[in-house]
Amino acid sequence: MTITNQYLKQMNIYYATIGIENYRIFSNYTEFEFRPITILTGPNNSGKSSLIKFLLLIKDNLDYFQSVRNKGNKIEKRISFMGNTHKLNNFDSIVANNKKPLIFKIHLLKDIYYRYVLNNNGRVEHTINLCDKDDNEILTLAGNELKINLQLFIEFFASNPTISSLDTFEDTIAYSEYVFENYRKIENYAKNSQNNIVNFDLTKIPDSNPSLKKLKRQSNEFLGVKILETAFEYFLDFDIDTISEFNVILHFDDSYLRFFTNIFYLPSIKGLQKRVYQYSDEDSLNRIIRAINEKGFWNKTAEKFLNKWINEFGLGKKVSFGHDQRLGVNYVFIDDKSLIDLGFGFTQILSILLQSCEILVGLRYTGFNTVLILEEPETNLHPKFQSKLAELVVDLYDKYKISFLIETHSEYLIRKLQYLTAKKEIKPDESIIYYFHHPSHIPQGEKQVKELHIREDGMMDGDFGPGFFDESTQLTLDLLKLQKN
Repeated sequence: MTITNQYLKQMNIYYATIGIENYRIFSNYTEFEFRPITILTGPNNSGKSSLIKFLLLIKDNLDYFQSVRNKGNKIEKRISFMGNTHKLNNFDSIVANNKKPLIFKIHLLKDIYYRYVLNNNGRVEHTINLCDKDDNEILTLAGNELKINLQLFIEFFASNPTISSLDTFEDTIAYSEYVFENYRKIENYAKNSQNNIVNFDLTKIPDSNPSLKKLKRQSNEFLGVKILETAFEYFLDFDIDTISEFNVILHFDDSYLRFFTNIFYLPSIKGLQKRVYQYSDEDSLNRIIRAINEKGFWNKTAEKFLNKWINEFGLGKKVSFGHDQRLGVNYVFIDDKSLIDLGFGFTQILSILLQSCEILVGLRYTGFNTVLILEEPETNLHPKFQSKLAELVVDLYDKYKISFLIETHSEYLIRKLQYLTAKKEIKPDESIIYYFHHPSHIPQGEKQVKELHIREDGMMDGDFGPGFFDESTQLTLDLLKLQKN
């Protein structure tokens, strides 16, 4: 079963929650929940760009991670650090401690996650984990190897809504005991059983079950999840699809990786001002113009969106494109004026608008979890335009469900997002803000990355670090002191 947007909404999932450990500035495990609008802010060199580079690293190696997911931990291929977007060099350059592996998790639900361990040889180990509310592992699936904590497993079943909805408490206990007794069958095939922990090879389950026998013949594939389903039916005589957590484990195919598949990225310097752009130019703006000119990458939705927003930003009335195949150049005009004859800020805004258009045209092909990463979109923009960026972002999410990960230092963008929340143009749970502290300047009692939310009234549920919202106020007070003296 492919997990669709509707299915995600039913399960209160916007996008995967991702955790990283021993990655660059994040020596300790740090977790990020990505919502439709996710803001990264804080002082320079505090880890914001590092998080973005990590997402781009996964995107560049998506085929590899899909192979690990589908075929287990025995593939010989290595992860590549040669991507042009993230510009990470090698394993030693991305870890806080090169004697330890890099660990990251992708959560499917709060208690279920895929866990990847990246070793210094470039190999990645992969497990699927189910944990209790205290993060104790109930079940771990690594390839065809399954480890289960029987005591936690029984407790989990007893507290699961599907089971706890039985008529009486006695029925619940009776069913849990039934599960426990049946589960003892597994011990006959287990490698060992100690302290309620059972380890066994799923391929050693007897062939009396016809569907399992058929699966085992496909031994060249990663069968863990498929065999797990059959094993539960064989030992426990029930359909584990009825338990939502197991339903996710069994059916959550590579859709969870689409968060990375459909990532688009614009760096802080998005395009250069030129009269013409050579086909060979590598900046983001030229790449988008080339796609529009050479591939006819355009439709009425994109045209309507672009005309609206060039007017909103005061850029002009019409954008036109062209190219000369003989000379190998592209060009773009706003109201018949070349970008080099306009302000540099106009070029940066146009880059964001055209990247949005490219996504809008491609939505019919992707249609799932499209994420646009904007790195310092406020660069070279007047405060009024920085504020209007928030309107653009909310409009794109509201109408087209494009999500955003924005690294910014702009007070105006964040304040406008608060205002739009108070106006109910975006819901409080559709945005999240992460304030990054530098590891050497973490305030006492706080985490390296502070999670903040905008309430219904537009106010924050916590304070930013010093030097952000309070900087202009402090400068005004300092000026008044000088005048008084």
